[in-house]
Amino acid sequence: MTDGNSIEVENSNLITISGNIISDGGPIESNQVYGLVLKDVYDVTIGENTIVKPLEGGIYVLGDKNQFLNITVTLLKIPRSIPK
Repeated sequence: MTDGNSIEVENSNLITISGNIISDGGPIESNQVYGLVLKDVYDVTIGENTIVKPLEGGIYVLGDKNQFLNITVTLLKIPRSIPK
């Protein structure tokens, strides 16, 4: 579904995504998607993940058949330049 370093789940159920670090490892200006991409899923638990430098939100829920998503303790880290 995407061009980037992400975990993608489509048309699935009873999924647990936990304990991951997802990062592009490159410049902040990257235009690829980095994070979690879900499409038409149900009974999904997401927890204790770190998503570094997501393009936008970091967790993308697509489609119109999603149900019962539990998202807890997930860090979205967007680095800022440090003033000198």
